[in-house]
Amino acid sequence: MAIVYFDTAFETIEQLQNAATKWLWTYNNERPNMAIGGITPIQKLAMLTMAA
Repeated sequence: MAIVYFDTAFETIEQLQNAATKWLWTYNNERPNMAIGGITPIQKLAMLTMAA
């Protein structure tokens, strides 16, 4: 039985978990966020860490 999430069908829960993990990594590391100055969340975290 396939698991359908949005427009993608996954054969196993592990496939779904892997896709979610990949999406979350991309969201935090590659996607600029205008609410935090057009940088990625990981860049913002690094800035805050260095400022502390």
